[in-house]
Amino acid sequence: MTEPTNDPVPAPAAYLIGHDPTGATDVRVEHICDLTAEDYLRYKAADRTLYDVLVANIFTYVQGSVKVFQTIWQSANAALAANEIRPNTDPHGVAVWNTQLRASVLSLCMSIVHHQEQTYQTVCDRHGANGQAHQDAKDVFGNLYDNHRGYRYLYGLRNVMVHDSMDAVSIEASAARATTGQPIAVYDLYIDRSLMTASTKLNRNLRNEFVTLEEDPSVLELLAEVAQPLVDANRSLRDIVHPDLTEACRTIIEFDDLFEQRPGTRALVHEQSPELIAGFRFSYTSIAADVIGFARAYKPGRPRDDN
Repeated sequence: MTEPTNDPVPAPAAYLIGHDPTGATDVRVEHICDLTAEDYLRYKAADRTLYDVLVANIFTYVQGSVKVFQTIWQSANAALAANEIRPNTDPHGVAVWNTQLRASVLSLCMSIVHHQEQTYQTVCDRHGANGQAHQDAKDVFGNLYDNHRGYRYLYGLRNVMVHDSMDAVSIEASAARATTGQPIAVYDLYIDRSLMTASTKLNRNLRNEFVTLEEDPSVLELLAEVAQPLVDANRSLRDIVHPDLTEACRTIIEFDDLFEQRPGTRALVHEQSPELIAGFRFSYTSIAADVIGFARAYKPGRPRDDN
């Protein structure tokens, strides 16, 4: 005789996953309602659209590279303060850290270039090459390049580090003791003007600009200067690539309304065990709070003529 199973079967539904007030389990899972196959597919498609816009977009690589750079820089500072980096007795160890720092700067610069190139490709794929959307995207990046030296210098630094020398980033370090007696240490990273002005991989205007500088630009200062302009530009580019997300946002709001503002994670279930007994299993996609917040705050960008 065959033993009955409780294997999951297709059964679209909305579940709420939240804190268990009884403390009996880590979380409590509550069935909110069953969904039709049509509604399930609508909710899933809307979530995928907004997830791609907010989480899986090209700009996340820039943000990720910034975090990697910051992590490596902070780790180097901490290691130097803890006397784990010894310039006088362990030059090899110093070289390893310098390599990591330069590599993280290169990754950051490459992500900036990648962001521009891939955004152009996405705009052209969606709206056609040389149309209004393409020109609008060029205007956004042109503003970044012309009006923000941080963007201009880091963009050019990528070319020199890839084609000429990683030493285009020079590194200095200092260590001291704070008034509390605790050791503090800081790595400073600079763009070497001599290598930039000598490089044929930079356009003439940028080489001439580096000639006029009185000191090597600080990578940390440049990054701080361009961080917010990059975020602002990405918002503008999002509206160019996706000029109207109204329908997807309305659909996500409709799904969120099923939960009547109750706290917890909204789960879009596509299969579940037929019996609510021990061993019950279900498969789901959680709808990120950022996606829901974006949907509720969304206002479409200006209409765009792509002809």
